[in-house]
Amino acid sequence: RLRALIVTLWRTGLRISEALALEERDLLRQDMAIVVRHGKGGKRRLVALDERGWQELESWLELRETLPDSSGKIFCIVRGKSAGLRPLSDSDVRKQLRDAAKRAGIKRRASPQSFRHEHAVELWQKSIDLGTVQQQLGYARLDITAVYLKGIAPVELLEPIAQRKRNRRYSM
Repeated sequence: RLRALIVTLWRTGLRISEALALEERDLLRQDMAIVVRHGKGGKRRLVALDERGWQELESWLELRETLPDSSGKIFCIVRGKSAGLRPLSDSDVRKQLRDAAKRAGIKRRASPQSFRHEHAVELWQKSIDLGTVQQQLGYARLDITAVYLKGIAPVELLEPIAQRKRNRRYSM
């Protein structure tokens, strides 16, 4: 479950609250998309999920089917009377991420927000335009989206400029 949640957060840029609110009806596998019904500000949007993300998510969904009741949220608790019904809490996820990072020997802070940030940076590195990144993350303002890119090394920011093709008309 944690692996599927991490990959979903990383490959979609969802907020933790958006991921924990997902239900099976929100998964549009044929469209490679997920419906966020109640994003920040109550806004609805579609986000893309790539093949790797779908593979991890589907592996979890198969295991989830073995729970006594799997009609609740996708990322649900797995033990106790309400297993399969009640969603994980964001504090549970944060604790599980800290514990998993510690077990793996990762020194950097692992948080749902860090996967969201990594998703934005990865999209930008793949030359996805900032407007599309903004839509994927669910931001109303472009300047807020740009904040996610502040962690990119200056040399990396300049690389697309340096890689431009020479305009023959103005060559000397």
